[in-house]
Amino acid sequence: MSQERRTFDKEIKLMPVELSKNKNNLNELAKELRIRVELIYSLAHGVFR
Repeated sequence: MSQERRTFDKEIKLMPVELSKNKNNLNELAKELRIRVELIYSLAHGVFR
């Protein structure tokens, strides 16, 4: 059974980037948000903008 893809608006996508500015450990942040750490890097570098 395949999982349905979730879609998020720009504000939600920028939230991990803003949170990462205050966190020293991005792996910990990724675990808290239940996303891959690579996604945080991609969002921060504007891949999804």
